[in-house]
Amino acid sequence: MIVAVTMFRLDSGRTLDDYERFSREIIGPGMLELPSVLAFRDGTARCQMGGEPAVWDGLEVIEISSPEEFEADHEVVPGKDVAARWMDWIDTFEVTYFEMIHG
Repeated sequence: MIVAVTMFRLDSGRTLDDYERFSREIIGPGMLELPSVLAFRDGTARCQMGGEPAVWDGLEVIEISSPEEFEADHEVVPGKDVAARWMDWIDTFEVTYFEMIHG
């Protein structure tokens, strides 16, 4: 299984509570429309181990068919539109692809 893990920080003026609603209504359903997306989960950060403030505001864990198909889906509608709407909320992000060792 391959997953795309996205860590992100919200743009200034955006709140985690507002993002949670936005993700439930727009991002989650939109991502599940992409042919390469097999499963989508996301969350907001609480703190780092030891109680320090989190470096990132949130993450997405997206089970995908392949990195190539996932990236291609973001070049056409509806993926292009979902990505553009998401970027309106985001200051910075990082995506890394992982191949899972255990199911």
